[in-house]
Amino acid sequence: MQDSLALPSADKALTYELQVAEITSTMQTQLSEIINARCQEANRQVQWFAENVAQHAPGGSGVAIALMKQAITLANTAQESVQKATKQVVEVAQSDLEATTIATSEVTEATDQAVEKLVKTATQ
Repeated sequence: MQDSLALPSADKALTYELQVAEITSTMQTQLSEIINARCQEANRQVQWFAENVAQHAPGGSGVAIALMKQAITLANTAQESVQKATKQVVEVAQSDLEATTIATSEVTEATDQAVEKLVKTATQ
């Protein structure tokens, strides 16, 4: 009797876990989109600043401007690498969660079947 009561709780816990995972995934995607949009805007502003400085710089400052532009390019490349790595980590985590969910579901189903067999055996 207690086992049959525990099984619905396990199903509810699994459903709850799936819902939390879905909410977390959605929030991460939305947050990533917001961060990417802000980074792109910041990049545009920095590039505008660099171009403005280059246009109004005194003669002979070409090396300094080239270094500044190179630093901006390196920063943008680093930011893109971090975004890609973060995306990969999230994808791996989601994949692991899906695999765990499937395994948990299979175990729950097997437990349900085992309990049903035990109940049938006990009542016969």
